[in-house]
Amino acid sequence: MNKRYTISNGALRVQLDEHGLVRDLFVPSARPASFTPQTKHRLGVRVDGVTSWVDDGLWSAKTRRNHNAPVNGTVLVNEAIGILLELEDVVAPHADIFMRNVHVVNLRDNQRRVSIFFHQAYVIDSPLLPDTAQHIPKEAAILHYGSRRAFVVTGMTDIGSPPDQHSVGLFGDGLDGTWRDAEDGELSGSDVACGQVDSTLRFSLTIGGLSSRRVYYWVSTSVVAREAVELKRTITLQSVFKQTEQTVIWWRKWLTPAFRLSERLQPRYRQDFIHDVSNIRLQQDQTGAIITDRQTAYCNPRDAAYALWPLIRLGYYDEPLRFFSFCRSILDENGCLLSRYAADGSIGASAHAYHHDKPPVQSDGTAIVLFVFSQFYALTKQKELLDDFYELLVKPMAKFLAEFVDEDGLPLSSYDFADKQLGVYTYTTAVTVAALTAGADIAEVMNDQEMAVSWRTVAEEMRTAAEDHMHSERGTIRHGKDDDHVSIASLFGVFMFGLFDPEEDTVEQTIGEIEREFRREDGLFACDSDKKDIDYVGSLWMAQYYIEVNRRDDAYRVVQGIIDERTEGTSQATWVCAEIVSTLLDTTYRT
Repeated sequence: MNKRYTISNGALRVQLDEHGLVRDLFVPSARPASFTPQTKHRLGVRVDGVTSWVDDGLWSAKTRRNHNAPVNGTVLVNEAIGILLELEDVVAPHADIFMRNVHVVNLRDNQRRVSIFFHQAYVIDSPLLPDTAQHIPKEAAILHYGSRRAFVVTGMTDIGSPPDQHSVGLFGDGLDGTWRDAEDGELSGSDVACGQVDSTLRFSLTIGGLSSRRVYYWVSTSVVAREAVELKRTITLQSVFKQTEQTVIWWRKWLTPAFRLSERLQPRYRQDFIHDVSNIRLQQDQTGAIITDRQTAYCNPRDAAYALWPLIRLGYYDEPLRFFSFCRSILDENGCLLSRYAADGSIGASAHAYHHDKPPVQSDGTAIVLFVFSQFYALTKQKELLDDFYELLVKPMAKFLAEFVDEDGLPLSSYDFADKQLGVYTYTTAVTVAALTAGADIAEVMNDQEMAVSWRTVAEEMRTAAEDHMHSERGTIRHGKDDDHVSIASLFGVFMFGLFDPEEDTVEQTIGEIEREFRREDGLFACDSDKKDIDYVGSLWMAQYYIEVNRRDDAYRVVQGIIDERTEGTSQATWVCAEIVSTLLDTTYRT
């Protein structure tokens, strides 16, 4: 499983691998989403006539995460050449700058000449619109730019020396890139290239025996080249330290509610709790979108609502407010939310056709956004939220859900969790009933009695219809109206949103069948009956049910299993991180 570590300031997002190499550097609200999709950046060392790249198999690597802030640390050791590198990586909190502090340690007892090579490659525009890379002598920097984004790359040593060599060239179509130019220790000095371009910088250090030096490297980015260059000029040797310090201070302050709550958790879970709370925040773009699919940089509003729910429970305000503002801006004319959006609000790619004379939807996505908004209002009690969101978000969504009903009084068929199959699902029904009821409560606060009565009536009729259609003949809760299988989603909908009485026999029967069919030997739950692939969200939903019915040992077994499964730093879906936080929160609120 590939490891990924994310650092971000809400606009610029950088993903690093286990060797500390940049694998993605992108601005979600810009298009295209990713600027390094076809190549990794490289970091190399040349000493005693040998050039070694940190991912060539000769380096041991260990990641050290600052648990008070998303400042990433990587320790790399190559015993064969006697060099240790300590990387400290950060994205500036208030500027779109990625900064890297490289501590270079000479493990030999003699003085040595060491060269450090930084290679970078960006794919900014489409293949039909070539990018440009240029060396700017006055700035001692490389400028990469296309029509929609510019990057300026430079740095200095610990005594203020700029890079002493550079190379600009092409990669792809049989070309490896300018990093190959570094393998003899000398760069060509080429100044410009146009097409699919990359570049490499060299810094030279003289390091005494068993001593060390430092190199500082940074990338500034903006929409236009001039602004990226001006941003680069704000960085000095002193500001590198200051930006890192400011990042840690900002995150420590932001995490204060999480730190306080974590004191009520079992000690073994506190570090993971803090990590996952910060990971949720890292996925929020400046537009308010929560990046729930890290490969495409798409936001699924359903997953995003679940991601924000634990932050709301912890008392965070700005992040939910920004997300609901984003939802208000992207709401379809029918009052529904589609399943994928780019961070700039444009609709994400879909392979599904229109149905019911409406765009292809997962109507539970609209429902959960409405329900979680009601939770936000209930916890804040700020009337201005309703003044800002009732007419343009709550009312359109509730009207859509109240009208999106079939002849049996259940939600019209829509796509399932995997966004593959159309059907009428128990989970969708449960969250829709809860959302309409919450919408009715808000309508009453807004003195909109007509809507309150209408939505509450539909909700109660839908609940009655579910009683008639969502129980199987063998006494279990159905996955859907035409699907007798049991599912964790349907169980979760019943107990979390109160669709049925949780004490009824069908719930117990459903639990037993789910455990027989999906529970693995390690206590986690699988996606299907072959029990191979772990259902991370489903497992954590089962843990939340276990807490609800006071089966805490089973719940902790699931939580620990999920934590053990995700190797340190392994990138998981934002939703999974949020469900870990929600489950641990449940252990503090329920007895």
